[in-house]
Amino acid sequence: MFRFRHAFDNKPGDAGATFKMAESLDKLNEREDAKQAYQAYIERHPIGLYAEQARAALQRLSPSVP
Repeated sequence: MFRFRHAFDNKPGDAGATFKMAESLDKLNEREDAKQAYQAYIERHPIGLYAEQARAALQRLSPSVP
């Protein structure tokens, strides 16, 4: 996660760094930070390489209330 955070800090618009940082945060169970990073990816790259994965992760991390 630290390597991706460093890459993101140096290139905040980099699609790969943004998505990989989100994945890392997700795996570390940092749910809110992961959601923010996935959302940032989708906002900047709505049809990007990882867009569908980011949307699926957001849906998983934000379950709807019945």
